[in-house]
Amino acid sequence: MSQCRICGDEGARYRTAARNVLCDSCSNDTPAKCTLEEFREEYFAGDDPPLSVLREFYADYLASMHTLAEYIKATTSEAHP
Repeated sequence: MSQCRICGDEGARYRTAARNVLCDSCSNDTPAKCTLEEFREEYFAGDDPPLSVLREFYADYLASMHTLAEYIKATTSEAHP
């Protein structure tokens, strides 16, 4: 059996829209995800990061419950005290 990539529950399966292995509950809460190339274009705004960096950020995005716009905002905004 596969484990959910978000919560770790057993019985998860690959979800095409989320591009990830998720349980039913996490699948219901996770928006559709973009492709790696779309992610690179939007997140890195034309920059060409090392592949390892791109894959690390993309994996984090896939495991999040954010849309791409929400993920970009959450990970690039400065924290306010």
